[in-house]
Amino acid sequence: PSAIIANQGGGPLIEDLVAGEKTVVDIHPTVVREAKVEFYYSKWSNTAVRTNSGADRVFIKSLRTEGTVRAARQCHPCPPGEFSSEQARACQKCPANTFSDTSGTANKCQPCPFHHVALPGATACQPSLNCTLEDYTVRYDGCHEVAGQFLSHVTFTPAFNPPLCSGGLALPPPTDQPCPDCAPGTRRSTTTGQCEPCDPGFYTDGGLCKPCPLGTAAVRELIYETFDTTWPSNFRTSCVGPCLEPWHFMTFRADPEPGSTAARHVNVLASGKGLAPGSQAVLTVAVQLYTEGRVLFKYFHLYGPGVDPKQTPPQTNFEVKRVSNEQHPLHLEEALDPSTFTSEGRQYETPALPVGKYHLIFTYNKTEGVEFILRALTITGERSGGAMQCRPCREGYYCPLHTDMPFPCAPGEYNQVTNSDSCEKCPHGTVSDPTRTNCVTCPPGMVPHETGPYCVLQHCRYWHQLYGVWDLSRFGLIHAHEGSKTAEDGQKEVSAQYHLAT
Repeated sequence: PSAIIANQGGGPLIEDLVAGEKTVVDIHPTVVREAKVEFYYSKWSNTAVRTNSGADRVFIKSLRTEGTVRAARQCHPCPPGEFSSEQARACQKCPANTFSDTSGTANKCQPCPFHHVALPGATACQPSLNCTLEDYTVRYDGCHEVAGQFLSHVTFTPAFNPPLCSGGLALPPPTDQPCPDCAPGTRRSTTTGQCEPCDPGFYTDGGLCKPCPLGTAAVRELIYETFDTTWPSNFRTSCVGPCLEPWHFMTFRADPEPGSTAARHVNVLASGKGLAPGSQAVLTVAVQLYTEGRVLFKYFHLYGPGVDPKQTPPQTNFEVKRVSNEQHPLHLEEALDPSTFTSEGRQYETPALPVGKYHLIFTYNKTEGVEFILRALTITGERSGGAMQCRPCREGYYCPLHTDMPFPCAPGEYNQVTNSDSCEKCPHGTVSDPTRTNCVTCPPGMVPHETGPYCVLQHCRYWHQLYGVWDLSRFGLIHAHEGSKTAEDGQKEVSAQYHLAT
């Protein structure tokens, strides 16, 4: 009865030990660099066991650890796809566009032949495909005024370093194009050309900041419809298995702006090209909702020649996890259906999410010939966003002037209409229901509290011969359940059960 426990990133890994048998516990360096290993033994108290010499003891005959920074007993050859330098403590994966097809490779791996490419850790090179627009990323460098028009200097760079393609579409030359639209809740300055935030309670309409009328709220939205070549601070990427880049920016030819015929290039998030088969890419987006919100995103898949989308199982999962320790846990998980390319993509929207901090997690499992594209991501209720419309207040809420969120009616008040800037007080002798849309009378034997918006028991006292009289009149009602049954004389008896709280 003994066990070994290895703590990996706060998660225990338990292995039962069997006498005379070897037990192996794998500690993965992708999870944690340091692990605490402990042995536990529960001594038996049975008298019959204690009388047998040695039966109440446990012996650790040997203990060996591999992969530590201490001196090794022998040198191990690096497997194919990896190499090492002299006196190395660990093998390294071959860099991109190099390979090693034998074990024990020293110093460096072999470069791929011309027009061939390889991902890190490759044992062989593959023929490279011709470059397309999807192999580049687009960058808009600020805004400057040219002849009364704000333009941005647009350049293209390879999506991977080193590139994973050769030939085909050459790198597009730099150009000047109209500046991309400002984010919701911001407007472009007529003097500097930069985007400036609107005041709280204002929304953007035609590039102008306008106030929301009474009874509506300028709820903030954080919208990603195009990505710069720098990662947002709340984005984190990781990779399990060989990969060059788990996620990368990819140039996407979007629909022209209304009233324009000029081509428009934006960056979307993509995963697949920089992954080896069997690898997994994870994208985690940290968000904080200051009011009830939702998450909406658009996506599609790109399928290579010979890949049938109808015969391909889902490769991507989406999760929403609440990270606040002070609130009830919330975890949503959805397997995203395969979707072929369209300009807008397939849309997914979560149910309403309460106030709190969340992690949005996209997990893509690499499948040969398939790429996952995150076209757009909108988080409604995110504090760092801006408003692009005024949302009407629904029943049970009110919206004062220049607000960025609806407020629930206070206890003892109600509201039965939309677009209201105030709530009504409940009539005398009633209290507001949990939705704050109606006022209800108290259950039998209860009356509204003198000052609080809840019901209390009327003249309710409980007598006990040891503890005296308890006055329950000051207790508030949480729930009342009424029941009835028919007595032997045919009379109907009504009973009520109350759950009370102070």
